[in-house]
Amino acid sequence: MEEKKEEQERIVIELKYLETPKGRVPTYEFARSLLKAIEILDDVTANIEEKLVKLEERKEMPQNIEELQERLNAVENAIKELEKKIELDLSEILDRLSTLTDAFNELVERVQKLEESLPKD
Repeated sequence: MEEKKEEQERIVIELKYLETPKGRVPTYEFARSLLKAIEILDDVTANIEEKLVKLEERKEMPQNIEELQERLNAVENAIKELEKKIELDLSEILDRLSTLTDAFNELVERVQKLEESLPKD
């Protein structure tokens, strides 16, 4: 298991100004340290936003799982209904086949009786 070490970077911003006839002007070092601080804050903010997005995705995951479970249950119910319908249809087909078999056997018996009743040459 890897341990995550977060780098902590500190920047000290010293307010340094040059006195000019038109007023005080910030020094280059002051502007650079301020820029560096802004860049670090931007990186930290981006990192926090990325973590928030991941957290939101995790929060949505149970909802997605629940939706998938509901869909799976609906599919299972549909399959059960189809099984019942197929069983009923199969039962009806077997009943009709039995009726046809009985009618065919009766027809065969009648044909045999007719053949027996006809004079043989």
